[in-house]
Amino acid sequence: GKPAGNDLTAGKRTPLVLAGFRRARGKGHRLLKRVHGNTQASPADVSRAIEVLEKCGAREVVEQRIGELEAEARAALEMGGLRRAGQELLAGAVSALAARRS
Repeated sequence: GKPAGNDLTAGKRTPLVLAGFRRARGKGHRLLKRVHGNTQASPADVSRAIEVLEKCGAREVVEQRIGELEAEARAALEMGGLRRAGQELLAGAVSALAARRS
């Protein structure tokens, strides 16, 4: 996998980063703005920014949304009229994607 914080310093607008910008306040929000898209950000600032994402609840919000989408996908597979083998293959893909952490 990639080092933690890569998406942040690369300036990617991932769901986690966007949730962090919406939820973080004060110093934490300013830190996220300073680190986002800054490939020269210090490792200490990147670590603190990751901590901000955790503490403001951004990760929790994103993980909850992933769970909701996983449930929707599984329900769609049940109703989709697919053969058992296709359903099992896609269910495995849903599980793998929902469990992915990077």
